[in-house]
Amino acid sequence: MINVKVIKKVEKNKNIITETSFSDPADIILTYPTPEMNFMTYWNEYDEIFKNIQNGIIIFKPINNGENFIVKYCNPSIISSIPRNREKIIGKKITELFPKINETGILKSIKEVNKTSKPCNCDIIINEDNKLRHWSENHISKLSSDNILLVHNRITELKKYKELYLNTINNSEHAIAIFQKNHIKLINNKFSQITGYSPEEIYNMTPKDINKIFSKNPTNNIKCLNELITGKDIFKQKEFIFTHKNGEKRWVNCHSIRTKHNNQPAVQITLIDITERVKTQKELKKALAEKELLMREMNHRIKNNLQLIISLLSLQSNYETSSDPQEILRKAQSRIKSMALTHEKIYKSSDLKHINIKRAFTKFTEEIFNIYNVNKTITLNMDVEDLEIETDTITPLLLIINELLTNTIKYAFPHNEKGTINLTLKSQENNLILTYFDNGIGIPETIDIHNSKTLGLTLINSLTSQINGTLQLTKNPKTTYTITFKEQKYKKRT
Repeated sequence: MINVKVIKKVEKNKNIITETSFSDPADIILTYPTPEMNFMTYWNEYDEIFKNIQNGIIIFKPINNGENFIVKYCNPSIISSIPRNREKIIGKKITELFPKINETGILKSIKEVNKTSKPCNCDIIINEDNKLRHWSENHISKLSSDNILLVHNRITELKKYKELYLNTINNSEHAIAIFQKNHIKLINNKFSQITGYSPEEIYNMTPKDINKIFSKNPTNNIKCLNELITGKDIFKQKEFIFTHKNGEKRWVNCHSIRTKHNNQPAVQITLIDITERVKTQKELKKALAEKELLMREMNHRIKNNLQLIISLLSLQSNYETSSDPQEILRKAQSRIKSMALTHEKIYKSSDLKHINIKRAFTKFTEEIFNIYNVNKTITLNMDVEDLEIETDTITPLLLIINELLTNTIKYAFPHNEKGTINLTLKSQENNLILTYFDNGIGIPETIDIHNSKTLGLTLINSLTSQINGTLQLTKNPKTTYTITFKEQKYKKRT
């Protein structure tokens, strides 16, 4: 049944209103305002328009005081969402067509629109086995005829592609953000992780808030950000410091590409956290600088040691009284060995500035005993504290030990008697104390260690002064040397 209301204006402020009911649109013939105009022409034209609209259209008529609704009209596009013939849909109650409609919430929305006449939007989302099966946008409004118009837009595939896209960027190892009109419209999980801000905090950021997360030369960073989000130098990669929410500075490498978001132009920015790489580069640069410095240091030491060898040989030639070439060479060999050992310990150590004194003393005394073929008649008791000593102190100490040991081996036990050597090195407050004594025949009472004419004692005095130490000699009951000194601090070479 179709009601047609005709308003005919007969004269000013006077209208004649007639209303007629028809059961079939084909029976309607209007003679006003145009003669011979067939209403069926308009009906078919509007129906053809609805048929060619991609969105589904349903017109509901309220029944039972708005508690239920029957379908008065639907276009063919709605069939993709309701797998039934149009003839089987029209005239059916909405609760018959969709038995589970209360679960979707759309019936509640239709009732609300029918009651308030206020249009609303309602999305229907159906998931099965944790997979998206259906997603549609529905616009509901009330017509002047009191019928309800529902415009249905099925966006399932679009949402699936969007869901796939979101899963893809969320699984990315790089931070991704989409900027549109200087605002962040979309981010992935990595972006939130790098910045330390939650998605809600990021989406509510103003351009000013975004700029605040930059540090160290903010002007350049903000300029860099503006170039990125506006798409300027679109293929150019940039690096700058990013400030984490907790205040930590992070280095990022970024580039941008033009894209679209909600069918509007946008820029997608990709951030790659390169903080560890930058730290590694700085550490490598620092290590390289230290290596270059140590190379200069080693060259300096080699030059000094060669000069020291020349001086030792020169002194030995002035003091030497022995005519035995082998004896002369053994003396030179043991002195040079003490310097060689220092270099051996340096290149075998992970710390090129310090050497373990206990291991150095143990190794060196063994070498001296081997050079002089010391048999088991002489026993060395060593009590050396396990200390890391700077290399500037080690070489003089080893040369001192060399002179003391060789002197004992050559002179303390002239008839191959059994003897004992005691060597100790202990730390006491801010000093180091080296004590050396043997139970040999001792040295003559007439020898003044500070004004000696022998090369050995002259070297011991000189080397003690080199490490800013003091030397004491006790002759009775045992010959005991006590050297008190401070560790020499490492001096950088330029």
